[in-house]
Amino acid sequence: MPGRARSASPAPIAGRSAMAVPGARGCDMDSPRTPATALHPTRRAAVLAATLTLGVAAAGGLSACGSGNPVDGFGGSDPEFGYSLARPIVTTNAASQLGVMTDAAKVSARLYPGAFITGPNGQLLPNPDLLTATPRPEDPQTVDYQVNDKATYSDGTPVTCTDFLLAVTAGQNATQFGSDMPMARQVQSVACQDQDKHFSVTFKKGFGARFRELFSAGTVLPAHTVAQRAEVPDIVGALQSEAPAQLEPIAEQWRNTFDLGQTDPSEVPTFGPYRVSSRAQDGTLTLEPNPNWKADPPQERKVFLHPVGSELKGLAHEDHLVVADAAATTDFAAQELNAPNFRTRKTAGSRVDLLRLEDAGALASPEARRALGACIDRGAIAREVKAATGVEVQPVGLRILAPTDPLAPRLKDVAEANTAVDPNRTKQQLDGTTVRIGYLKEVPRYAAMVQNITRSCAAGGVTIRPVEVDAAHPGTLGTDYEALLTTTSSFGRNPTTDVPATAPLDKVRDAERTLADAAETLPLVNEPRAVAVEQHIAGVVDNPGETGLSWNMDRWQRQSEPVPEPPSPERNPGAI
Repeated sequence: MPGRARSASPAPIAGRSAMAVPGARGCDMDSPRTPATALHPTRRAAVLAATLTLGVAAAGGLSACGSGNPVDGFGGSDPEFGYSLARPIVTTNAASQLGVMTDAAKVSARLYPGAFITGPNGQLLPNPDLLTATPRPEDPQTVDYQVNDKATYSDGTPVTCTDFLLAVTAGQNATQFGSDMPMARQVQSVACQDQDKHFSVTFKKGFGARFRELFSAGTVLPAHTVAQRAEVPDIVGALQSEAPAQLEPIAEQWRNTFDLGQTDPSEVPTFGPYRVSSRAQDGTLTLEPNPNWKADPPQERKVFLHPVGSELKGLAHEDHLVVADAAATTDFAAQELNAPNFRTRKTAGSRVDLLRLEDAGALASPEARRALGACIDRGAIAREVKAATGVEVQPVGLRILAPTDPLAPRLKDVAEANTAVDPNRTKQQLDGTTVRIGYLKEVPRYAAMVQNITRSCAAGGVTIRPVEVDAAHPGTLGTDYEALLTTTSSFGRNPTTDVPATAPLDKVRDAERTLADAAETLPLVNEPRAVAVEQHIAGVVDNPGETGLSWNMDRWQRQSEPVPEPPSPERNPGAI
């Protein structure tokens, strides 16, 4: 079966704009700043019918080409460019277990941008302001990377291959580092000389096709800072030694340096367009431009990131809120985020609420993990989520294709087989078993979802014990609970397969079945989204990956006049 069509460039949103990614100039995606060796995006241009477009000027939604003039404020005496997030802001390390649980990629998207950036339609945009990646024609399992000579941390230190070597090492030693970066498991080796701008990654046999999913936002971090804090003079040697004793001080600082409760984030350098200049007592971060960023400067000089728990109504009244990536349970009317001042939308997203399962104890075997999945009524969970959020989500039975992927319906038979409810099957395998499900209490819908699983699995003889955790005490899968309820996309996940979502459909079908047999995760329903954007803000566009709205945050801009609402393209009915 021939491969599916791929877009050689990102599909336009409200006009052919620069998509606001590093390396883009003006309003032309075919900018000469993108070198010939930079790989074209590979996700299909029409991948998300539910892509959410907010506050985009009709002639230039994502770039600095929008209509209207920028202004310093609107309505308030001391306006602030405030951006509220739906989870705690506790770390800038998006590759840590805590970072994945708390959506740290949304914080780090423009602090530590990825090698490839997920655009609004799911396409992967190369980031030549960081590096270029080129698979070797004669050896596709090996990818050569060239770090941009101008890529520099905010403290003046160059970005080098050492930073990427640290990322892979952390990902491959998940227990010691407390990491959650599955794609690193596909890597065989990293060839890196200390402080070199060139390096290569060799993938294990049978892998390499998904190399664009390695080094995503918030996973490549300043190795020189970690080394200094760990008091390791030769970090490359220590990383290449793979000796646990040599890695331990590095692992400790890899966790702690980016923990916002343990380290002053203003002292930790970044290489993206923004740096953290301060952290308030309530957890709010102030972002300011990175003085060593050599590409297009951020449109806004200060952005204030507010964590979940911030009072949206109060922030809006004080003119301190312009964008909210809110909890799905948020009542925008009660928070007075109403038209005409704010544009709001609640919709079913592309990421998936799922259970990650341990592979030991009662759930050690694939048969046991599949049996647990058989007692879960995903239709009932979808109704529970709708009752709590007002968003109509759907049961999900696929692990590679997103729920909003236009080709997902063609795998309906696979999805239905994976979501069938059969408590008798569960009872035969797991009768009398107790399974602890951990969930982050700061995500309101999670508790109701676990309660629903508790009821449905009782019919299969399984006792579900809810384990509520918080960002300060997140617990560990396999120690504090056997299953973890979390939310992710398939990007950078499912490391046992080399089949990307853009592969021919027959290969995707086979890979979906293989992943379902292993049952390392149990997809439940797609994520409900709730977003509000103040009417004068241009350039805010959602994406289906872990960075969400944040992917082009440096292109957001306040205008003197309300931003015209863009038309709703047929392929993007979620646009508002």
